[in-house]
Amino acid sequence: MTDANSHPLATQTVGAPLPSYLGGQFHLVSTGIGDAGNITVNAQEILRRADVVFGTSIR
Repeated sequence: MTDANSHPLATQTVGAPLPSYLGGQFHLVSTGIGDAGNITVNAQEILRRADVVFGTSIR
């Protein structure tokens, strides 16, 4: 386990820019319930561009 004193970001000052590898975005996207047609066009586009998607099975 890493403690706060040994983590590289622990010494970063408030308001300082994040390192480039932490500059991504996080989106929570609802795909609707029950019917696949309930997903919005915006949600489809976000999912299409995502590097990683987490979800659950409907089985």
